Amino acid sequence: MPPENCPEQRNQPNLETFENGTYPISRRLFVIVKKDGSFDEKAGEAYGKLLLTDEGQKLIEEAGYSPIR
Repeated sequence: MPPENCPEQRNQPNLETFENGTYPISRRLFVIVKKDGSFDEKAGEAYGKLLLTDEGQKLIEEAGYSPIR
C-alpha cells in the first residue's frame, strides 16, 4: 500500500493481487464432499452450490475473501 493511501486504505485486502496470483501467500479454498449417498453428502453439495450463487459470492467477499465469479 503506497504511504499516500494510508490510513484510509491500510489493512484493506487487494483483491486484484489475490485474483491474478501475485499475492505471495494466497491459496485456493476447497469444499470437499464425501460421496456416500448420506445426508452429509447432500448438505455438502448444497453448501457448495450456495457458495457459487450471487448471494454466496457476496458473502465470500464480505468475509474478506476474493470471489471466484
